[in-house]
Amino acid sequence: MIKYLRAGMVKASSRLLYACASRVAVEIESGHLQLSPVLAEYPKSGGSLLFFVLTHLVRRSNVFCNELPHIYSSTRVNLDIDQSSSPVARASAMAMRPFAPFPPLKTHSVFDKRFRSAICLFREPLGLMRSYFRFLKMHGSNEYSSFPDLLFCHRNGLSAWLSFYETYLEAPPSSLIYFCEYDPMVKSPCLQINKLLRSVYGLMLNDEGGEFVSEAFRLEYGQEFESDVIAADPRRSSAGRFIGSRTPISGDLQDLPAEFKDQCSAMLYRLRGAR
Repeated sequence: MIKYLRAGMVKASSRLLYACASRVAVEIESGHLQLSPVLAEYPKSGGSLLFFVLTHLVRRSNVFCNELPHIYSSTRVNLDIDQSSSPVARASAMAMRPFAPFPPLKTHSVFDKRFRSAICLFREPLGLMRSYFRFLKMHGSNEYSSFPDLLFCHRNGLSAWLSFYETYLEAPPSSLIYFCEYDPMVKSPCLQINKLLRSVYGLMLNDEGGEFVSEAFRLEYGQEFESDVIAADPRRSSAGRFIGSRTPISGDLQDLPAEFKDQCSAMLYRLRGAR
């Protein structure tokens, strides 16, 4: 009798846990509960580097950061009652609070109304497209025979770049978005990362965190790891290096095409003004 009772309790508990997990998943999917900010970028805007750095900093925030909480911190682990009509979202947020903060989630998706907190990373489009072209070629793509083919491609070129960032600039103010630019971040990583951490996470770099950021943003830092990968994989060669690649590009342009020049300049002006 005890054996069957125990089995019944285990089964009932399993069903309850599954139902709760499913419900919380629905809350996250609906946007009522967001435990991590979304790091959004058009492909090859520097998101992989920023994602790596933020993930490492946030996971070890007790080592690399000091807390600097403020009312504008855009992480939504601790929800205001008025920000959600869902008791499940509120209860889940309270249950997850001891494990905060959470690293970002990375996406190349356009803005989604479920994004309640986002980091929108952008980069000067011509340099970005050069990097994207090299990336596609390195991964065996034959879709673009020359650089202009990519630039004028409606699906992946400058039109798509413009449309992508338009969705974030036109997002409702209820979604907190931190716009940041790649090139200033590379030039002054500690300064820019500190601004981002303060605004998004309510954290601030300490001396050890500053040393990590300075090291991680060195070009040679990533290249050393890439060299290990190349050396361990006979399918790769140093000629296929991507980090810091200066592989010549067929049909390279020194300026934006006339059809897009004004549009791209206007978009950069808006993005920079939104920071």
